[in-house]
Amino acid sequence: MARGGKRAGAGRKPGAATQRTRAVAERASATGLTPLDVMLDVMRFQHTLARSEMDKGADARPAILADAMTRALNAARDAAPYMHPRLAPVAAQGGETAGDTARKIREAVAAADAVEEAE
Repeated sequence: MARGGKRAGAGRKPGAATQRTRAVAERASATGLTPLDVMLDVMRFQHTLARSEMDKGADARPAILADAMTRALNAARDAAPYMHPRLAPVAAQGGETAGDTARKIREAVAAADAVEEAE
């Protein structure tokens, strides 16, 4: 019987939350205000501030506008992973490589050139 070493299926599963972490998260969501809520509130506030500054037209202060947009963008970037899952890479279907596609394009261009020369 083998002893020690890495065993398949052993250890904590990736992404598994501990009981303590889960309890803290449940208490935070029970109060009605989560970190995601705060990030979204900051994003909306800063975006509204930037919009109101843009609406001033020529009287708009560029420093306030740039600062508000930067803060809104940072909050949006921080909140995005919680709102939108990452897409998994998808393998190309059809088995055609980039080299095959390039060859087909070269052949099509050569055929078009031949037709132009014939005319």
